[in-house]
Amino acid sequence: MDSRMTKINQYMLDSNFLDDSTVVHNTNLVAGVRVAVPPTSWKREEILGAGGFGTVWREVEQGTGQVRAVKVISKLQLNVREVEALIDLQDHPSLFIRFLGWFEDPHATYIAMEYIEHGDLAQYIDKHHSQAVAEVKEITKQILNGLVVMHSRGICHRDLKPQNILLKSVSPISVKITDFGISKQSLETSLRTACGTSCYQAPEVLGLLPWSMRTDGSNSYTNAVDLWALGAVVHKILTTEIPFLDEGPGGSSALISGLDVGSTTEQYAEIDMRLLSDYCRGERPFPVGSLRDNRVARDGIGFVYSLMVANPRKRVSAERALNSVWLGGTEHSR
Repeated sequence: MDSRMTKINQYMLDSNFLDDSTVVHNTNLVAGVRVAVPPTSWKREEILGAGGFGTVWREVEQGTGQVRAVKVISKLQLNVREVEALIDLQDHPSLFIRFLGWFEDPHATYIAMEYIEHGDLAQYIDKHHSQAVAEVKEITKQILNGLVVMHSRGICHRDLKPQNILLKSVSPISVKITDFGISKQSLETSLRTACGTSCYQAPEVLGLLPWSMRTDGSNSYTNAVDLWALGAVVHKILTTEIPFLDEGPGGSSALISGLDVGSTTEQYAEIDMRLLSDYCRGERPFPVGSLRDNRVARDGIGFVYSLMVANPRKRVSAERALNSVWLGGTEHSR
């Protein structure tokens, strides 16, 4: 067994399934260390979300009433990197979802995490948009702090979107990054697999960059894809719209759906691939109309643009973005 799997197996919980909805553990994680405990019985209560990479359930411990979230993934779809990322990031519990261990049966792997009762950022934008706008800078700072940690450890999220940003607290606002199901190590290798939710995908992932802009002249890409996605998230908070939105009958016929499978909060939306492609080739400017219509300040518009520069080599890094004037720093966005 290699060192990677040895590390992952240290976080495996001894489990006994009583039926399809109840599991008993005889071990628990305490400060990241697996220890023997009196049996605890966890029962599934409701589905919190579902998608192409698994289903998330809310579970309740029958003796204490404690609550957790458990992601159920078919072994055919399991990405070991998700568990590894959760382990690697557990020393920053204020920035990332807290990992509570994993277990398995012959057909599925179960990832136990803290339960976040306030839901995700997509729901918050839908229900409390004016408040989200008022808190957009603090939300953005917290996400950027998470990206700084991730990227310094060679972890690229690859699916950053409002549904994968959870609200730990609403007063004061506190968010956590979650769902590392398609995250990937990027310290030693470039990233090549096209993943993520289309409306938040960078143009290099969608194959829209001119050859001269591609990393090392290839189809690979870098951590810069997470900064593009954050730009789309900030745009969504400020305007309730994704960038490069199709404008209806006059828009392009080459469209990509932004519907998030299993989500009840993301309205059906499409991006105009022709508009995005023209922008990447330098034939159209970055679309700022929606930002201006929502009275976003010049520094704010510049900040969003700096995250969504077409050329990934010229896109701002997470560290530099944190120092932007819009967020109270000294660096002016272009």
